[in-house]
Amino acid sequence: MNATTKHREALAQDVKKFFRNLGTCSRTFFHLLNRHFGTKVEDEQRASDLLAGGIMKKGFQCGMLSGASLAVGTEAYKVCTHKSQAIAVLIEATRMLASQTDVIQQHYFKINSDI
Repeated sequence: MNATTKHREALAQDVKKFFRNLGTCSRTFFHLLNRHFGTKVEDEQRASDLLAGGIMKKGFQCGMLSGASLAVGTEAYKVCTHKSQAIAVLIEATRMLASQTDVIQQHYFKINSDI
């Protein structure tokens, strides 16, 4: 097993661990990205549970995308000079995430198929 494969396996185990503990895609992705950015917003992460399964399980939008967007928005607000710039960064990043949602979900659900 090469270093890249070992790294991917370690990441997969990390995602599984947090999904088991946190319980929802929205909160898991919000937490993992916030951790990557070095941000602690536990109350907000807990609140993101309502985005699971589409908004409150009504099936509108993927909770994974919502949680990731919240984390990106949190980071954009921290690093951008102007609020309008942070909003523009968030919109573009969310657009990019949404365009890759199928690929991300395939990988994510493959990782979590044995949970």
